[in-house]
Amino acid sequence: MLISQGAEASTFTQSFKNFDKIILKKRESKNYRHHILDQNITKSRLSQEAKLLVKAASCDVRTPVLYWVDTQESILAMEHISGRPLKSCISSHAYLAESIGESIAKLHSCDIIHGDLTTSNILVENSSNEIVFIDFGLGYISSLAEDKAVDLYVLERAFDSSHPNDKDFFETIISSYFKKVSNPESIVIKLEEVRLRGRKRSMIG
Repeated sequence: MLISQGAEASTFTQSFKNFDKIILKKRESKNYRHHILDQNITKSRLSQEAKLLVKAASCDVRTPVLYWVDTQESILAMEHISGRPLKSCISSHAYLAESIGESIAKLHSCDIIHGDLTTSNILVENSSNEIVFIDFGLGYISSLAEDKAVDLYVLERAFDSSHPNDKDFFETIISSYFKKVSNPESIVIKLEEVRLRGRKRSMIG
């Protein structure tokens, strides 16, 4: 069953053998690209996302368990998480802000850049209320403080646009993050630079 469809991928649920449900994420081909180039790019991004899921888990960040990768069909098969996006339940889960900040710090301390860090890509698991990070399709590995700052800025903008009344939630995330992340001073400086660039773009329109 189709549960979401985006520009980069479609996501389905499916029953499979001993599992009640699994998630199948299929990367979509791009007709405007030469087919060989498209195959190479799709395969590379599929492999990158799979590696990031495994690496994040090894860094003690909860992500869906990766079951297998089908490079021919451009599919990732993953654990189905029974939960809700943080975006839909943020007002009743303020107590999770600190652990979210700690988890982002763990990702960045392992040089994992999520690439699309929003409240839609953080799930709250129903049974445990544990946070689960999903959709690393735009993610990559980088040790640069600026890339980590941009990740934080994306989340900040998500709060500004979708949760304007929950600024304290974001401030708790940031406070917790900077207590745990490696080399926080350089990221603080870069985050201010990224914010300044964002404000200038807003003024220009």
